[in-house]
Order: sequence, then C-alpha cells, then structure tokens
Amino acid sequence: MTYVFTQDVPISAEVYGKIATKVGREPMQGLLMHVTSKTADGKLHYFDVWESKELCDQAFEERISPATQRVLSDSGMTPTGEAERQVLDIVDVRRS
Repeated sequence: MTYVFTQDVPISAEVYGKIATKVGREPMQGLLMHVTSKTADGKLHYFDVWESKELCDQAFEERISPATQRVLSDSGMTPTGEAERQVLDIVDVRRS
C-alpha cells in the first residue's frame, strides 16, 4: 500500500542541503518521490511518496534520521524529535 505524507520542517534550505548531502544520492528502497518546497516564512515543506510505510520507516531509521541528527548537532541545534507528518489518503499514484 502506498504511503504518502506532507511535513512542515523548521529548517532552512541551507541546513536541508547539508542533510541531503549526508543522506547521499543512492536511491532509498521504496522512495517513489520526494519534493521539498519553501514556505512563506522560509521554512521547508516536504511531500513524500513511498511504496509502503515500512520502507519509509526503515529509510528514516537507517539513513535520514542519523544524517539529520548529525547535521543539526554539528549546527548547534537541538533536535526535539521528528516533525509531525500529515498522512494523506491517496486514491491513485501514477508514474510516467
């Protein structure tokens, strides 16, 4: 079952770039799409499409969260946990 969520993240594009570098460019199993946009206040908004919640959780545990924790710690920021996800009830996902 496809797992899709949006998430507002209280970091800058600069911090995001550092996290993305730590995560690496290697494909993550189950990730179909990741879109990052800026909000009006300069923070970030994510839109993720995964093959399943389990594969998403695995990617966060193995790659995304460790990279995020390291970058935030190196930047002197104290992480307070994962930003809340708004899970979407998807009817259809298509790829070209």
